[in-house]
Amino acid sequence: MESAGQVVARKATILLVDDERDVRAAARDLLSRWGYNILEAGDGLAAIELAGRARPDLVLLDVRMPGLSGLDVLPLLRSQPGLELTPVIVVTGNYSAESHAEAIRMGADDYLSKPFHSTLLRARVQSTLEKVWFRRDLEETRRNFSAMIVHDISNPLMIVQGFAQLLMDEPCASESSFVSSSLTKILNATNRALVLVSQTLDLSKLEAGGLKLEKRRQSLRTLLQEISEDQQVLARHKQIELTTELSGQLDGDFDALKLTEVIVNVVSNAIKFTPERGRVCFSACDSSAGGLRISIQDSGPGIPPDQLDMVFAPWKQASGRPMNVKGYGLGLAISRLIVEAHGGQIKVESTLGVGTTFHITLPAAGAGNVAPARGQPSSDIAASLAD
Repeated sequence: MESAGQVVARKATILLVDDERDVRAAARDLLSRWGYNILEAGDGLAAIELAGRARPDLVLLDVRMPGLSGLDVLPLLRSQPGLELTPVIVVTGNYSAESHAEAIRMGADDYLSKPFHSTLLRARVQSTLEKVWFRRDLEETRRNFSAMIVHDISNPLMIVQGFAQLLMDEPCASESSFVSSSLTKILNATNRALVLVSQTLDLSKLEAGGLKLEKRRQSLRTLLQEISEDQQVLARHKQIELTTELSGQLDGDFDALKLTEVIVNVVSNAIKFTPERGRVCFSACDSSAGGLRISIQDSGPGIPPDQLDMVFAPWKQASGRPMNVKGYGLGLAISRLIVEAHGGQIKVESTLGVGTTFHITLPAAGAGNVAPARGQPSSDIAASLAD
C-alpha cells in the first residue's frame, strides 16, 4: 500500500460540498496546503453536475444544505455511471450515532464532524485515498493480466479452428457422417470461444477508456434498414414478426461499425429471448429532447424488477433465460460503454409476462464531436432535481 506522500504526489482531486463559504474556505486551506487539488460546490445539484464532469477522487459532503441534503445527494452520485465507487466522506455539525449510521447505510465511506480537526481530517482523507489508489491499481493489474491471458488463449484457438476447417474441406470428411459431425462441433465450439475472447478483450479496452471512435456525419436510417434486413433471417427462423418503424431525419455523427455492433446485439437478443411466433418491434425517431431515439421492444418473458440493475453488468445474467440461449453477459456491457462513448444512454424497462424494451438515445447531428465524460449527469436527472 502506498504512503500518504505517494497519495498526495498523485495530485488527488477532492470535491468540497458545503453551503457555508467559511467552512469550504477552511477545508480548502488545509487540503491545498497538503497538496490536493480542490473543487467546490455550494449545493447538491451543483455537486452532482461538477462530479460528473470532473470525476473527483474523493467527495467531502455536508449533510445539512438547503434544497438537496447530503443524504439526498449521496444516492444520486452513486447512480451516475463512473461515480459508483467514488469515495464520499459525509460531514456534519450535529453528530449523532443515528445520523452516522444512516450515512453509512446510504453508502458513505466515512463520517466527520464540524468544525474540522486538522489531524483527523488529514488522516481520514489520506486513509480513504490510499484505499482508492490501491483498488484502482489492483483493477488495472487485473485488466492487464486478463487481457494478456485472453490474448494468449486466442492463438491456440485459431490454430484449432484453422486445422478443423482444413479437415472439413478434405473429401474424406464428407464420406463419414461421424467425422463431419465431429468437425462441425469442433468448429462451432471454437467459434464460440473466439467470440468470448474477442468480447473480453473489447470489454477490457472499453473499461480502460481505450475506445477510439471514428465518427462522421451519416444517415442512421440507412444503417438501421440494413440491420433490420439482416435480422429478418433470424426472426423468420423462429417465426417471429420483426417490424421496423423509422421516422424523422435520423442524421447523426457516429461510428457506424461500433453503433451497428450495439444495435445488432440488442435486436438479436430480443429475437433470441422471444418465444416462437412472438413479436419484436424495432423503431427510431427524433426525440422530443433533441437527438435520436432507438427502441427495441419484444414480447418475451420479461426481466424481474430486482434484476434490471444487472442487465448491463458484465459476467452477470438475469434469471429466466431460455435453457438453449448461452452467453456471458458481455454483449450488453460492451453496448452500454459504446453508447456512452457516443455521448448517449441506453436504458431498459421490462414487465414480466409482457416483454422488454431497450431505449438508446444519441445526440443529434452537430451536437458535438466529443462525448461527455462517463458519469456526467443526464439531462433528465438534472431536470428532475430542478423541479
